[in-house]
Amino acid sequence: MQVSSLKLFAEANSNQAESKKFKAKYTLSDGLVSIIAIVVEQAFNRFAKAPQLFDVIRINNLQIVEVKGKRIMMLKDPIQIVAVNLSAKLGSPQDIAEVLKNQANFELDREFEIP
Repeated sequence: MQVSSLKLFAEANSNQAESKKFKAKYTLSDGLVSIIAIVVEQAFNRFAKAPQLFDVIRINNLQIVEVKGKRIMMLKDPIQIVAVNLSAKLGSPQDIAEVLKNQANFELDREFEIP
């Protein structure tokens, strides 16, 4: 999965338990479909290195949750950064919610160029 956007939170909400504080929000994409991914502070602190914009990562441990009708991926460690220094997004990903609504109109075998 490629990091197509990221936001790091400097200060987590002090009213929340350590395991529930959000530390990072990523938009991840495989070039076709994108999904929002959240990392809580406890998991983020165990990352060997935090992924940067356009890095490609391998996810080994995750949980999908539904919040207000949206699917969100909760990243847990370990993750591996498998490619760095890419300069653009892979493909033209669509939000997973839209793809699930219109599966018949979605091309799973669509090709795209790797920058």
